[in-house]
Amino acid sequence: MRRPLLALCLLALGCQGSPAPTPGIEALKPAASAPDTLPLSREAEQARLAVRALSAVELDAIDAHERACDDAALSAAATTSDARVVTVRVADARYDSKSLLPLSITEPLSLPNLAELDGAISGVSGPEASARAREIAEGVRTRRFIAVAHITRFAMPRWIWRLGHKKPEWVAGHLEAWIAIHDAQSGERSCQTRVWVVNDTKDAPLRRRLRGDTRDRLVDALAEALVAELPKAIRRLTGVLSLPESGKLALSQP
Repeated sequence: MRRPLLALCLLALGCQGSPAPTPGIEALKPAASAPDTLPLSREAEQARLAVRALSAVELDAIDAHERACDDAALSAAATTSDARVVTVRVADARYDSKSLLPLSITEPLSLPNLAELDGAISGVSGPEASARAREIAEGVRTRRFIAVAHITRFAMPRWIWRLGHKKPEWVAGHLEAWIAIHDAQSGERSCQTRVWVVNDTKDAPLRRRLRGDTRDRLVDALAEALVAELPKAIRRLTGVLSLPESGKLALSQP
């Protein structure tokens, strides 16, 4: 009887030697696997830092006054033709903004799209796109100024049916922006001019079932009108600075 009692005692006191490994414990250990992405080259890392620095520039607040550029000062600050090409950004400067600006308005005015550029440099879109993104980033790094579209007013087009009227109607949407030239290093504003665009709803369909699609097309038309006004605004402001040659600086361009 002593041997069974001794065995039970040893079991109760945990004195049976080294415990057997718990099933499944190895599965909890992190597996030694290759990293998801290869480390960035020094060139890619420098390009990425340049893009992120440009994205982080804090811009001077806008004020609603026309202000001409001093071309002599701009020329002294940007001494090469490459440095005088501006990067284009959008800033939501509405005082009573209750919703985000539509992407159809903000995306066409990001030249280049800095978030997309950052991702492409990291290699998420493949080596060719990464190489192209580094080329674009190098060009962006040399630019001294940013042209910023400060959106100060935006109203969506609205489909309404007035009491006593026989048919519905569209209330035109509108968009106000101050196009300002900012220093890409300090964010200081040099000059600015106002741009105002409004929808032409004369031929907009009035059928209820087309209301959503028609509203989207009218918002797109506002964005297109603002993009068309941007070069005119830059020419009004300065004879020194210029926009990128391509309206949309796509990563797939040769």
